[in-house]
Amino acid sequence: MNPNTQIRQLFEVLGEEVFRYNLLKDEQTLVLQRLSDAEIENQELRDRLGAYEDKELEAYREVGE
Repeated sequence: MNPNTQIRQLFEVLGEEVFRYNLLKDEQTLVLQRLSDAEIENQELRDRLGAYEDKELEAYREVGE
């Protein structure tokens, strides 16, 4: 096989691998952003639940008095 042909084929394969790598990095970035958004939403829901629990305890105290 001609050395120039081999070099060209290697660069084609390398280009495909770089393209795949970039796609995976983009996908990883999106997944990490979704994870971050989910963690924020989870914390907001925990905060809301805590507020409801506080109100519920306060209501029980008022009924008990």
